[in-house]
Amino acid sequence: MAADIQATVAALQAQLRSLKCPLQLDGSAAAAGSPAPYLQALSWLLLHFSKHVALLVTQQGLQLRGASDLRFAEGALRFARDALALRPALSAAQLLADGQFARAKAALVLDVARACKERHNAAARQERLAALKACHAEKRLYAAPWQTSKRGA
Repeated sequence: MAADIQATVAALQAQLRSLKCPLQLDGSAAAAGSPAPYLQALSWLLLHFSKHVALLVTQQGLQLRGASDLRFAEGALRFARDALALRPALSAAQLLADGQFARAKAALVLDVARACKERHNAAARQERLAALKACHAEKRLYAAPWQTSKRGA
Protein backbone atom coordinates (compact mmCIF):
# COMPACT_ATOMS: atom_id res chain seq x y z
CA MET A 1 0.00 0.00 0.00
CA ALA A 2 2.78 2.44 0.89
CA ALA A 3 4.59 1.57 -2.35
CA ASP A 4 1.41 2.42 -4.26
CA ILE A 5 1.24 5.84 -2.58
CA GLN A 6 4.94 6.45 -3.25
CA ALA A 7 4.51 5.51 -6.92
CA THR A 8 1.56 7.89 -7.34
CA VAL A 9 3.43 10.72 -5.61
CA ALA A 10 6.48 10.04 -7.80
CA ALA A 11 4.28 10.16 -10.92
CA LEU A 12 2.83 13.47 -9.72
CA GLN A 13 6.32 14.88 -9.13
CA ALA A 14 7.39 13.78 -12.62
CA GLN A 15 4.29 15.36 -14.17
CA LEU A 16 4.90 18.65 -12.36
CA ARG A 17 8.55 18.62 -13.48
CA SER A 18 7.44 18.05 -17.08
CA LEU A 19 5.21 21.12 -16.76
CA LYS A 20 8.21 23.10 -15.48
CA CYS A 21 6.61 23.70 -12.11
CA PRO A 22 8.89 25.81 -9.89
CA LEU A 23 7.50 24.15 -6.75
CA GLN A 24 9.23 21.20 -5.18
CA LEU A 25 6.49 18.84 -4.06
CA ASP A 26 7.38 17.52 -0.61
CA GLY A 27 7.15 13.78 -1.27
CA SER A 28 7.21 12.69 2.36
CA ALA A 29 4.46 15.13 3.38
CA ALA A 30 2.43 14.21 0.30
CA ALA A 31 2.79 10.49 1.00
CA ALA A 32 1.75 11.11 4.60
CA GLY A 33 -1.48 12.74 3.39
CA SER A 34 -0.77 16.35 4.34
CA PRO A 35 -2.98 18.70 2.29
CA ALA A 36 -0.39 21.49 1.95
CA PRO A 37 1.66 20.07 -0.97
CA TYR A 38 -1.48 19.17 -2.88
CA LEU A 39 -3.04 22.61 -2.39
CA GLN A 40 0.19 24.28 -3.53
CA ALA A 41 0.31 22.11 -6.65
CA LEU A 42 -3.36 22.75 -7.43
CA SER A 43 -2.88 26.48 -6.95
CA TRP A 44 0.04 26.54 -9.35
CA LEU A 45 -1.76 24.38 -11.92
CA LEU A 46 -4.97 26.39 -11.93
CA LEU A 47 -3.61 29.91 -11.52
CA HIS A 48 -0.01 30.06 -12.76
CA PHE A 49 0.73 27.19 -15.14
CA SER A 50 -0.99 28.61 -18.20
CA LYS A 51 -2.85 31.74 -19.18
CA HIS A 52 -5.31 29.51 -21.02
CA VAL A 53 -6.15 27.49 -17.90
CA ALA A 54 -6.33 30.61 -15.72
CA LEU A 55 -8.71 32.17 -18.25
CA LEU A 56 -10.84 29.03 -18.15
CA VAL A 57 -10.96 29.29 -14.35
CA THR A 58 -12.24 32.86 -14.53
CA GLN A 59 -14.71 31.97 -17.28
CA GLN A 60 -16.16 29.39 -14.91
CA GLY A 61 -16.80 32.23 -12.46
CA LEU A 62 -14.42 30.92 -9.82
CA GLN A 63 -12.46 33.24 -7.57
CA LEU A 64 -9.59 31.09 -6.33
CA ARG A 65 -6.99 33.76 -5.56
CA GLY A 66 -6.91 34.77 -1.91
CA ALA A 67 -9.55 32.21 -0.97
CA SER A 68 -9.41 30.21 2.22
CA ASP A 69 -8.24 26.62 1.93
CA LEU A 70 -11.79 25.30 2.09
CA ARG A 71 -13.09 27.73 -0.55
CA PHE A 72 -10.08 27.01 -2.76
CA ALA A 73 -10.56 23.25 -2.45
CA GLU A 74 -14.28 23.57 -3.24
CA GLY A 75 -13.55 25.76 -6.26
CA ALA A 76 -10.74 23.54 -7.52
CA LEU A 77 -12.92 20.45 -7.28
CA ARG A 78 -15.80 22.25 -9.00
CA PHE A 79 -13.42 23.32 -11.79
CA ALA A 80 -12.11 19.76 -12.14
CA ARG A 81 -15.65 18.45 -12.37
CA ASP A 82 -17.21 21.10 -14.63
CA ALA A 83 -14.41 22.37 -16.88
CA LEU A 84 -12.01 19.44 -16.99
CA ALA A 85 -14.69 16.71 -17.02
CA LEU A 86 -13.02 14.83 -14.18
CA ARG A 87 -14.83 12.94 -11.48
CA PRO A 88 -13.00 13.73 -8.24
CA ALA A 89 -13.14 10.86 -5.77
CA LEU A 90 -12.68 13.27 -2.86
CA SER A 91 -14.75 16.00 -1.30
CA ALA A 92 -13.21 19.30 -0.25
CA ALA A 93 -13.18 18.16 3.39
CA GLN A 94 -11.39 14.94 2.45
CA LEU A 95 -8.84 16.89 0.39
CA LEU A 96 -8.12 19.02 3.45
CA ALA A 97 -8.01 16.07 5.88
CA ASP A 98 -4.55 15.78 7.39
CA GLY A 99 -2.96 12.35 7.24
CA GLN A 100 -5.71 10.66 5.27
CA PHE A 101 -6.53 9.85 1.62
CA ALA A 102 -2.92 10.31 0.46
CA ARG A 103 -3.23 8.13 -2.64
CA ALA A 104 -6.57 9.65 -3.68
CA LYS A 105 -5.18 13.18 -3.23
CA ALA A 106 -2.11 12.40 -5.33
CA ALA A 107 -4.23 10.73 -8.02
CA LEU A 108 -6.60 13.70 -8.11
CA VAL A 109 -3.83 16.28 -8.50
CA LEU A 110 -2.13 14.08 -11.11
CA ASP A 111 -5.38 13.90 -13.11
CA VAL A 112 -5.85 17.66 -12.83
CA ALA A 113 -2.26 18.23 -14.01
CA ARG A 114 -2.77 16.00 -17.05
CA ALA A 115 -6.12 17.62 -17.89
CA CYS A 116 -4.67 21.14 -17.50
CA LYS A 117 -1.83 20.20 -19.84
CA GLU A 118 -4.32 18.92 -22.42
CA ARG A 119 -6.44 22.07 -22.13
CA HIS A 120 -3.37 24.28 -22.42
CA ASN A 121 -2.09 22.44 -25.49
CA ALA A 122 -5.49 22.59 -27.21
CA ALA A 123 -5.93 26.30 -26.50
CA ALA A 124 -2.36 27.12 -27.55
CA ARG A 125 -2.87 25.16 -30.78
CA GLN A 126 -6.07 27.12 -31.50
CA GLU A 127 -4.27 30.38 -30.77
CA ARG A 128 -1.43 29.49 -33.16
CA LEU A 129 -3.88 28.48 -35.89
CA ALA A 130 -5.79 31.73 -35.53
CA ALA A 131 -2.56 33.75 -35.75
CA LEU A 132 -1.46 31.76 -38.80
CA LYS A 133 -4.79 32.30 -40.54
CA ALA A 134 -4.63 36.02 -39.81
CA CYS A 135 -1.10 36.18 -41.19
CA HIS A 136 -2.11 34.42 -44.41
CA ALA A 137 -5.19 36.59 -44.79
CA GLU A 138 -3.03 39.69 -44.40
CA LYS A 139 -0.59 38.42 -47.03
CA ARG A 140 -3.45 37.83 -49.48
CA LEU A 141 -4.81 41.29 -48.79
CA TYR A 142 -1.54 43.02 -49.69
CA ALA A 143 -0.39 40.65 -52.45
CA ALA A 144 -0.13 41.77 -56.05
CA PRO A 145 -3.06 40.68 -58.26
CA TRP A 146 -0.97 38.17 -60.25
CA GLN A 147 0.07 36.46 -56.99
CA THR A 148 -3.48 35.79 -55.81
CA SER A 149 -4.96 34.31 -59.01
CA LYS A 150 -5.08 30.55 -59.34
CA ARG A 151 -2.96 28.92 -61.96
CA GLY A 152 -4.68 27.28 -64.88
CA ALA A 153 -7.89 29.22 -64.38
